[in-house]
Amino acid sequence: MARTVPGVGFGARPRRTRRTRKLTRVALRHSNSSALPITDQRHPLGTISIKSSFLFLQWIFFIFKPTISIDGGEPQKTKWGTTTHEVPAGSHTVHIEIPYVFTKVGKATETVDVAAGETVSLAYKPPLWIFMKGRLKTA
Repeated sequence: MARTVPGVGFGARPRRTRRTRKLTRVALRHSNSSALPITDQRHPLGTISIKSSFLFLQWIFFIFKPTISIDGGEPQKTKWGTTTHEVPAGSHTVHIEIPYVFTKVGKATETVDVAAGETVSLAYKPPLWIFMKGRLKTA
């Protein structure tokens, strides 16, 4: 007959000791607050609104969606239409491209100044010929 040891095996939780409770309290007290959204008065927010559209004859773009990168950050795959992005006030670089088969097409970049509480509108259109540059401008 096999003996089972409490706290060992699948689904068992580790025992909480006085040391692990203290480490948890210290970690919570000294946690990095930069992961929280910036909403205080020192860093007021603005909004960038991007309207992306294409001509109906460019039906291939129903399959391939644009990716948007702000200030060189991680590219985010978005849908066609209007998307909004909250950013801190200041100057920002917006880059849009469309991933296509084994490459990226329709690249466009625009630098905009966003004031606190302001919404800046941009309009993006992919090129008529697939491997040309796209058009991104203020609306």
